[in-house]
Amino acid sequence: MREEASRQTGGRVALTVAEQKLAARLHRLKEQEMVAARCPPAMHFFKAKPLIQRSSIFKLLQKMPKGAALHIHGSSLVGVEWLVRNVTYRPHCYICFTWDNSVRFLFSDRQPFPRWDCFYWQLLATLRAKVGDPTSFDNSLMQRLTLFTEDPDAEYPDQDVVWEKFEEAFIAAAGLITHAPVLRDYFYQGLEELRQDNVMYLELRSGISKVWCSRPHPFQQKQ
Repeated sequence: MREEASRQTGGRVALTVAEQKLAARLHRLKEQEMVAARCPPAMHFFKAKPLIQRSSIFKLLQKMPKGAALHIHGSSLVGVEWLVRNVTYRPHCYICFTWDNSVRFLFSDRQPFPRWDCFYWQLLATLRAKVGDPTSFDNSLMQRLTLFTEDPDAEYPDQDVVWEKFEEAFIAAAGLITHAPVLRDYFYQGLEELRQDNVMYLELRSGISKVWCSRPHPFQQKQ
């Protein structure tokens, strides 16, 4: 077993006294989580995520430097909470609810024309003002931009269902991200979130979609 361990990455590295103390502490924390009533590695990620975020192991690992975040798509660089609580509160942001209960966003100087998947665009600021509980409304927007659900096993009975929801979330987010003033802030926020996690290097995979400075409506777009 010692010979096998020595062949692992870092297996032949001699730890300093301080590093040995940290390794021992991390090992104790792992053992504590393994015997807990609710062990995050044994749960669905959606149910485990709140436990992970409160975990002593997670907080310790978050402070440690990481080599790189690889294969990060530009459209999923930033958490949806920032998109909803920051971007959707910006002026001229319109929203439309599709027939399948998804959403579309569009920044426009005037009321956008209807299109095949969106018959009625509403100014988001006006709609939010009419809602009795803006917090719940924002939470519902975030839910439409992620796969998160309280009961993932029932919500996603097969791969086709979850893949469809996955694609809908990216399509919805695109209406926010491709607005030029947002895109600039979006990339800065993404780098800041990685910095908070002490990530040293980012491999970003981004498409060549058009970025719009303003969009009066889908048929009169100006780059």
